[in-house]
Amino acid sequence: MLIKATLGQFFPVFGDATTPVAILVASVIVWRVPVLVLCGAKEAAALNAIATVAKTLPIAIFIFVLIAGFRADIVALNFWGGESMSFSGVASRVRNTMQVTTLVSLGVLCLLVLVTMLSYGILLRPDLAALANPSMAGVMEAIVGPRVGCS
Repeated sequence: MLIKATLGQFFPVFGDATTPVAILVASVIVWRVPVLVLCGAKEAAALNAIATVAKTLPIAIFIFVLIAGFRADIVALNFWGGESMSFSGVASRVRNTMQVTTLVSLGVLCLLVLVTMLSYGILLRPDLAALANPSMAGVMEAIVGPRVGCS
């Protein structure tokens, strides 16, 4: 939806991502991805590379524009958050940011541990080590069977 809403800024046919065209295009994209994954890692990797460039390039352009329009006086006003100039307010915001960062890191670590440890319950270590990348696909195949319908 976010992509279609963004495209709607440039192409009115997408509107605010609720137009029939936007919904149709989103549906085609959503259903094309699993089909590519089922048909092989090479096609999925190519799509992933295109998607990575499509996500990274606008961010890089945005950063360059931000650098060009950067104003130190506005940063100074925003840094203190509208409060009186005290480091206790800044320290509080830093502490809150660190807490969020810690929770996000723990979430990622939990996902990594779950994927690794649960995979040990499906295949033996030598079999896991012999899997081609992406190895999660091999573990999934060991659970549900080989993929069908791709050539």
